[in-house]
Amino acid sequence: MKKITLIIGLIAFFLTEMARSFYRPYIYQNELFDYYIADTIGNSLGTVTAIFMILTLAGKGSKKDYHFIGILVLGLLAYEGMNLLGTTPFDWRDAVATIIFGILSWIVYAYLLRKTYSNDPPLKDAPPPF
Repeated sequence: MKKITLIIGLIAFFLTEMARSFYRPYIYQNELFDYYIADTIGNSLGTVTAIFMILTLAGKGSKKDYHFIGILVLGLLAYEGMNLLGTTPFDWRDAVATIIFGILSWIVYAYLLRKTYSNDPPLKDAPPPF
């Protein structure tokens, strides 16, 4: 389980950095409208990176790990909300991207937990499911 969460976290990290380095400047330079993907790439894939890297480091491979996901999403939203107090403008799209990709990470992790712990062999004489 740790290997899978590490791989997901690293892939999300590298995709985030590639998008920030190449995709975002290209979109801004050519003044293209990409439905705000370039603007929210840090919050979307960055949320996935944060969640799966923390799960790699501190996760136990149990349902208690959902607390980490919830706390991380709330923390990232609070961090974004702190822009209301400072000079950096608050972008509601970043907050929405954090929520959406937090939920997607939750779903992916639930799927991973289900696949990891559902290795029970089927009953030999079990009737068909339908």
